[in-house]
Amino acid sequence: MDEYTLAVRDMQCEHCQAAVTEAARSVAGVEEARVDLERGQLTVRGGDPDAVAAAVSAAGYPAVVTGQPEEMVQACHVAVAGPDGEQSETPPYRVRISDMSCSACVANVEKAIRSVAGVGSAVVDLIGKKARVRGGDPAAVLEAVLAAGYSAELPRQQDRDSFLLIVDRNGNHDLESMRDWLAARPDHPEVEAAGPDRLRITTSEHPARLALELARA
Repeated sequence: MDEYTLAVRDMQCEHCQAAVTEAARSVAGVEEARVDLERGQLTVRGGDPDAVAAAVSAAGYPAVVTGQPEEMVQACHVAVAGPDGEQSETPPYRVRISDMSCSACVANVEKAIRSVAGVGSAVVDLIGKKARVRGGDPAAVLEAVLAAGYSAELPRQQDRDSFLLIVDRNGNHDLESMRDWLAARPDHPEVEAAGPDRLRITTSEHPARLALELARA
């Protein structure tokens, strides 16, 4: 079977190489895929060339089959709001991420995080090797980043921070049941009333994790 070549943009490191190779091999009929980082090329044997180009572009690396007009789709690396256009009330949390070395890695990590249900926004800091996430299950976010090929962890806060927990009066919890639940936490957070429907909590735990576990209780 004849080989064909694609011009691929934004590849800058081994993670980019692995992501492009995996995207190409995911296309039915592809038997082999080789990436040349220096030339920005992908050589493929088997499969539909247009389908391969679409799969690689969808992975965050604009690609066209060599010889076709270079109408490459620009990758969009921006934080996005939720589908309702409103920010989640869940406090943001940080995720430590290693193995990122270029802007394409940032795009891959952001895409992985935003693929998690409930995530409202995600901003990845390449220099600081971390991401600031709002919404979604932190554990699911970690799994998504790991699946994308990057090491990640949710740091445990050493300092005790305060935040407000607003109680939904139509929900399954009242202030007293929340106080009892919080008192049993291993961190022993400080809890005080801050209004008829809210509590001020001081804890070393991530507010997002605490809110998610409380919602499941």
